[in-house]
Amino acid sequence: MGKSALLDHLARHCGTTPLRARGLEAESMLPFAALADLVLPLRAHLAALPATQRTALEVALALADGPALNSYAVCAATLTLFGVAAEKEPVVILVDDLHWVDPSSRRVMLFGEVESARTAGRGRGGVSRETRVAGVRWL
Repeated sequence: MGKSALLDHLARHCGTTPLRARGLEAESMLPFAALADLVLPLRAHLAALPATQRTALEVALALADGPALNSYAVCAATLTLFGVAAEKEPVVILVDDLHWVDPSSRRVMLFGEVESARTAGRGRGGVSRETRVAGVRWL
């Protein structure tokens, strides 16, 4: 069974609607292209974010005009958004072909994984293949 087939199997059997992104060579240089795949299905939850985070994420995804991007605010906004969504139902994040994911999205994903692990008490060196915090699972 290949990696993509395994992720498809996980998506069908994870018990919730997963958030999915797939790195594509054609989009590998478009900032936040893969992040948009994960975040846009949660657009209804954007209003629950603190204003600074919401603006940063909306600007990053070209949903709004605004000041130059603050990378930390985009990372924090994404993690907060996943936490808000997880209050309603578990959030499972599946990413295929990570090597083709654009650098901006990859940075946000790594931030989420590291922060989730740190919050769970494992620290930066102890990030597991599956980390959980506030109902969010990074696989």
